[in-house]
Amino acid sequence: MRGTFRRDLTLAPGPEFRLTRRLSARLRVPAAEIEGVHVAFSGGRARAWVETRDGDQVALVEGEEREVRRIADQLSGVVRLASSSPPPMVH
Repeated sequence: MRGTFRRDLTLAPGPEFRLTRRLSARLRVPAAEIEGVHVAFSGGRARAWVETRDGDQVALVEGEEREVRRIADQLSGVVRLASSSPPPMVH
């Protein structure tokens, strides 16, 4: 897995996947490039990462299981929404 897990990042609101760092730095990964969101658990702690369509694994977050699960679930929903077909236009 590439990168290190960050404890100072949170999922920012909005239609695309963005991480906001407490110091206002942001990392952007287009939702269309994300193949999936994965979580590993151990002793009440968890790690989450995203896998890109190219097969790269990028560290996302590490911390308390409940918070990591919340972030991963929210991101999974955004990725599903972004990858779904838009509804047909009605004129």
